[in-house]
Amino acid sequence: MLRVSVISFSAFDSPQKFFDEAALCIERAAREGAQLVVLPNLALPIPRETFITFFSALARRAHIYLAPGTLLERQGDSLFNTAYLFAADGKLVGTQRQTHRSPQEIAQGFAPGDELNVFDIGSARIGFVIGTDVEYPEVSRILALQDANVLIHPAAYATWSREHFLRDLWREVQANQVFGVQACIVGKGQSAIYAPVEMTPDHRGVLAQSDTSDIISALLDFDALQRVIDAYPIFDFFNYDLYASQFPSVYLKATEHATRRT
Repeated sequence: MLRVSVISFSAFDSPQKFFDEAALCIERAAREGAQLVVLPNLALPIPRETFITFFSALARRAHIYLAPGTLLERQGDSLFNTAYLFAADGKLVGTQRQTHRSPQEIAQGFAPGDELNVFDIGSARIGFVIGTDVEYPEVSRILALQDANVLIHPAAYATWSREHFLRDLWREVQANQVFGVQACIVGKGQSAIYAPVEMTPDHRGVLAQSDTSDIISALLDFDALQRVIDAYPIFDFFNYDLYASQFPSVYLKATEHATRRT
């Protein structure tokens, strides 16, 4: 079991206001039992060392795993949108750059990341699906083929309606039999914690959901997730030989992965 909390924020006009509000909300979530806290796709334009120092100390003080949104990072002439994950002792578990860009992000000079990583934090194996990445099913599938069982989607949609969930992380959760944690900026999406539809009484696949500035939480039951996989192991029905012949660098180890899921 892992208790995860998602914090939705409105846009901030200064980094200090963001830090102040983030600290209050993260510490509140920790007091309420959160073990993993996730923030939206904020793309903060602040110094990397300031970001790391602040959230490392906050994760350690609250004793939680922390995915504190995204940070704008410049490397040479390239600009990246990068997600971070901190451990409960404050150590940096890893980072993930956004791998796909919208036309607006391309015009703003964003560069794409060139790898997808999975981070092991015990029962949870975390993969990040950042911003526009959710519109490309290959991202979630590649992460699932690397054994991710929790997909985190830091989000901020330019346009959004209540039917948008059919295009957001919900779709990827159902396609890959994983948990999904979506954190949105208020007014730019709906924060949610998703599970395969078989795991929810109403078969909606929603464990928690909100489009306001608030904290939502849910328990991720990995034993129950495995029972869903055991009952209908969709990865067993993929045509791995075909995939491997076309995309060997991605799919050659996929059969081994499918065996581990069942």
